Amino acid sequence: MVSLCDALSTNKGIKSLNLYRNVFDVDGARALGKALKTNTTLSLLDIGHNRIRLTGLKSITDGILANPSSKISEMSIKWNFITDEGFSFLFDALVLPKPGRTQNLKKLWIKNNFMSEFHKIELNKRITAANMTGQVYVDDFEGVNLLAKEYIDRSIWIAPMPESLLKTPDQIAHFF
Repeated sequence: MVSLCDALSTNKGIKSLNLYRNVFDVDGARALGKALKTNTTLSLLDIGHNRIRLTGLKSITDGILANPSSKISEMSIKWNFITDEGFSFLFDALVLPKPGRTQNLKKLWIKNNFMSEFHKIELNKRITAANMTGQVYVDDFEGVNLLAKEYIDRSIWIAPMPESLLKTPDQIAHFF
């Protein structure tokens, strides 16, 4: 991983880097963060299905932030070990607008980490409050409106029907 990151820091042609399922952890994330401090060509970074946690995510994020010429606008961090705290850090640092920062992530794939449903709702509210709805795509927020209390309170949840009731349309209608 270190050799790859050394090459990446001086590379002038790679626009997309897919490191999906390379099983790197904090040391690999630190090496990647160091390379991102100088890379000016990457626009898509896929680091999904690794062993990234808060410290590794901070290293990668800090590398992007330290580089005013960074072009990264899309990032996939699916299938890692990132919690609510890590996502708060990531969104504050790279997604939500900050004075003086022109570069923000526009597409983010985050499914299958350790973010709570409550935190998904809160981060989505922050995107909405910042008037960024439609400007930022987050894959795990596609159904977040279904998690809101107001929606759940108005929903009817139907469990699978017993097979004995599925024989005729009349029996199904009578069930309801």
